[in-house]
Amino acid sequence: MENHLLCFARLAHAVARRALPIPLSRYARPAYQPSSLFAALLVKKHLRLNHRGLEVLLQTSGQFRRLFGFLSVPDTSPSGGSPAAGSVPNW
Repeated sequence: MENHLLCFARLAHAVARRALPIPLSRYARPAYQPSSLFAALLVKKHLRLNHRGLEVLLQTSGQFRRLFGFLSVPDTSPSGGSPAAGSVPNW
């Protein structure tokens, strides 16, 4: 299973690199390349994971982080300043 998944991830990353533009701006250095994020989303869809499941997969697997070029794992949790779901803001 691991080899099949890594082969799929390599193929997804290769296709994404050819299909998507490399830089979004020559002045801004993005933390994550668009092709790497797209390849990670393809793996997410292939495994039928939610965003949190993909985050855990990337945190636990150094091979995927190296393959996609992630120095850190993209965080999918809501920011600390946003109100919790279902809470009423005090305006």
